[in-house]
Amino acid sequence: MKRIALFAVLTCICLAEDRPTQLVGSWKVVKYVDFSDKDEPYFPFGMDPVGLFIYTSDGHVSVQVVCDQKGPVPALLPSGAFDQVKMTYLGYFGTYTADPAKGTLVYHLRGASVPSYINLDNSTVFRFEGDHLVISGESVRGDGHKWRVERVLVKDTHPQ
Repeated sequence: MKRIALFAVLTCICLAEDRPTQLVGSWKVVKYVDFSDKDEPYFPFGMDPVGLFIYTSDGHVSVQVVCDQKGPVPALLPSGAFDQVKMTYLGYFGTYTADPAKGTLVYHLRGASVPSYINLDNSTVFRFEGDHLVISGESVRGDGHKWRVERVLVKDTHPQ
């Protein structure tokens, strides 16, 4: 019986290592911006997006983002090749692993409102700046252009 209990404790400790407690919880979107290869910012959900990133202690992630409800739907990017980035809603879910020492966060997506995200493993980096969580990474669009992404979140300490 003691061996089973010890195994359970060690398993929990090992699993917790890739789910930093500081990351676990609900995070409200403060800023959602993409940068072109020319470093031009693009706000696909407007200047005041509404969204929630949820990280559970058992390794599940769920993300929901909707367009700024106060302003117009963002204009299309100048190039028609980027039409697919204009949307009023983005949602995806799956599991995640994190390496706090390296600051890496990998999503293992199982479902998404964007079909190409399904069954995707997406690697990003994360850091904490005061009470904000900043997630950034690179994305390659359909025409081969690289984009840098940045998501700034704040802990949802008073869910309603």
